[in-house]
Amino acid sequence: MKPTPSFKTLSVSYKSQKFTIEYFDREGEFQTVLLLHGLGGAKENYYEACKSAALAGHRLISMDNPGTGNSTY
Repeated sequence: MKPTPSFKTLSVSYKSQKFTIEYFDREGEFQTVLLLHGLGGAKENYYEACKSAALAGHRLISMDNPGTGNSTY
């Protein structure tokens, strides 16, 4: 059984502006794989990757880039 990713929120401040970045994190014992989406994408584009046999055991992280999905801009 593969672990289920948990959705988390990170607050970031940059040049006096506050942003919220939402991401998912699936724990794993092997190397971490950071999944980045393109323009108009969202972290959910990679949710199915959590079921991939090729990525079994790896920690998977995918975030909503600023201004996409549930992240602010």
